Amino acid sequence: MSSRRAIPAFLALAAFLGGAGAAAAGPPRVLWSGGGETGDLSSWEEGGGGGVYNSGTGTVRVQRSLVRSGAYAFASTITGADPGNGSQATRLFRWQTASGDPLPLDADYGVWLYFARRVRPAQYWNVFQWKTKVSPDRVEPTFVVGVDARPSGHMYLWLWDAIARRDRGRASINLPVGRWVHLEARYRWSTTRTGRVQVWQDGRAILGAGGVRTALPSRDNFRRSWSVDNYTNGIAPSQATIFSDDASISLGRVGPRWRARR
Repeated sequence: MSSRRAIPAFLALAAFLGGAGAAAAGPPRVLWSGGGETGDLSSWEEGGGGGVYNSGTGTVRVQRSLVRSGAYAFASTITGADPGNGSQATRLFRWQTASGDPLPLDADYGVWLYFARRVRPAQYWNVFQWKTKVSPDRVEPTFVVGVDARPSGHMYLWLWDAIARRDRGRASINLPVGRWVHLEARYRWSTTRTGRVQVWQDGRAILGAGGVRTALPSRDNFRRSWSVDNYTNGIAPSQATIFSDDASISLGRVGPRWRARR
């Protein structure tokens, strides 16, 4: 994620919306959800279809002091994330649905996040990503939703194409601080230029790209994966906690009013 060149988000959205279709007609069908109501990390790990992967100073814990719904939510923390100190990361991954099936070719991915304060990334701050498992010991990113900061200090989301290694747009609206915000994305996996990704913030379409490659070639049965992250190679201040709750994978958008199963 080295590019900082801004591409107007409305251009990417116009291209996407010209051919985007719903992942499912009618009410959404939730294939997996995770809200921490077991009091541990098992909703992400259940069935061996996901897991928590930290590097550097990254830690993930279940806590009760700040929740969006229910009794628990997750807190993902990194410290010492000064530029030059290497990557610091937390990653909450799923590569299976709750029934143990691979992630669908076309689905919606959502989570509620809470940013307690403004942070300025030196290069990238990844909060949402998709990856392809191209071999047993190699997993590569395909698309990333990251956070950047304007000169005013207000944060916003941007879309990084890790396959083409290019910026696919930057949101015109800011990320809120001090309240929960719902992020949801529709992702169509494709190794050819028929893939699509669109991102909503609190139900408002803010980013999108169509006619792009969104997957790498692989024969692995569970080659598609998605994660909610706190992952950077440098931010200021150098410590950040992102709270998350009510994550979902679904056929059809659940929208910002939905809550994970209890």
